[in-house]
Amino acid sequence: MGWVTVAAYAVALVLCAVCAAKEPAAGPHRRFWLILAILMALLGVNKQLDLQTWFTQTGRDLALAQGWYRSHIIVQEIFIAALTVSGLLTQIWLFYRLRDLGAEARGAALGLVFLTVFVI
Repeated sequence: MGWVTVAAYAVALVLCAVCAAKEPAAGPHRRFWLILAILMALLGVNKQLDLQTWFTQTGRDLALAQGWYRSHIIVQEIFIAALTVSGLLTQIWLFYRLRDLGAEARGAALGLVFLTVFVI
């Protein structure tokens, strides 16, 4: 199933690159779609390397080594709350920042934020 996800990221990368190619060379639309293409590539690499599992295991090992594993649920709850708030703030910032790029860019940005928060 992991390869299917990587393939989906690759398709998204190509579609973002196609959108970028259709835009004027120095315009903000082109820059937006190129950045999105790069982020899709990074998400594909993350999926293959399984970095979120490494991050989780590193956190667990740290909690055990430092003796606070018993209260790890509180840390997880704080992390999830911070992630949710940062995702919402990022979305608000992106909607403000991308207001001149149109509905397509704002929709893509919304999807990117949801996807990134989900992956994390």
